[in-house]
Amino acid sequence: MALSLFKISTVLVELLREHNRVSLPGIGAFKTEYKPAMLIKNGKSILPPSKTVEFREEEVWNDGLLEARVAQKEAILLDDAGQQIAQLSAEIQSALNDGKRVEFPDFGTLRITDDGDFLFEKDDDLNLLPASAGLDELSITPLPEAPAEAPAKPNPKPVPAKPPVRKSITEPSKNQVIESVIKPNVSPKKKEKQGMDNAKTNRYIIIIVAIILLAGAGFALYMMYDHYRSKPAIVQTMPEDEYPTQPEVETTPPPVAQAYTPAPDEGKKSLRQGSRKRHYYHVVLGAYADEATAETVMREQKSAGVCDGCQVIHSDGQYKISAYRYRTKSEATDMLNGFKRTDAEYLSAWVERF
Repeated sequence: MALSLFKISTVLVELLREHNRVSLPGIGAFKTEYKPAMLIKNGKSILPPSKTVEFREEEVWNDGLLEARVAQKEAILLDDAGQQIAQLSAEIQSALNDGKRVEFPDFGTLRITDDGDFLFEKDDDLNLLPASAGLDELSITPLPEAPAEAPAKPNPKPVPAKPPVRKSITEPSKNQVIESVIKPNVSPKKKEKQGMDNAKTNRYIIIIVAIILLAGAGFALYMMYDHYRSKPAIVQTMPEDEYPTQPEVETTPPPVAQAYTPAPDEGKKSLRQGSRKRHYYHVVLGAYADEATAETVMREQKSAGVCDGCQVIHSDGQYKISAYRYRTKSEATDMLNGFKRTDAEYLSAWVERF
């Protein structure tokens, strides 16, 4: 069954929500760009963040995303999906050359301008950024101005410059009660008890200090003992003439054991059991259904200086171009982010483990 523009539009919308670039084989590629939230209408409204779409006819290299997704949705082979997409792309190119506008349902319109450039106009109701789904234009209502402060009322009573000085009372009046400070009387028994408690506390302090001093002395003696014990013992050597001579005894060397050599089949079996395939995290530039196409694009990337160690790896039925490989995912992700920042052409690259 031939593909329709409606099916292709649905697949393109899904892929552009996941990737920043999707190829339309034989014509060019759709590329998206993140657009942050912005103020409009003199700062009275805010537009939510979104993704803009443009079509670039100069990017003819195929990333294989469209073929893989169509083959998955239609449950067909990858080669059959590529043939159907190529046939539909030829029909789209023919319509554009005739000056017609190609309508992608629920996606947008593609046409060729009078200057010969490709122009894509996205549908106004389409949102390619899942994070801003459901967000509409937000109007900003200015806050009401604060009321003016009322003027302070004048103080009817004048404040004196200095408070009046009161005269100190030197002589008590007849009616004034004079309180005398009476020191508390301590009985002799209480004084004796306090003296016994203080003496007891002093004895405890003396005992604790003595224990600390004894512990320090014991530790010092232990360190001196350990120091002298660790010294090598002095061995008195005798002159060679004084050593007792012993008769020479002939010794027979032990028999030499023969090394065991495994049979050829046994060696191969142990090698196969011990070997395991190591997986790496690859920075993938693109995936292709044809090995010859993947090799051609890889050589172009090498000649452009993108990567010196590019290689084509066959994985999951596709020929993928690996620019770099790492043992950990974090290293590959850091390389991918730096790769995207330096060259916007490779925003659709991804990290895959195989």
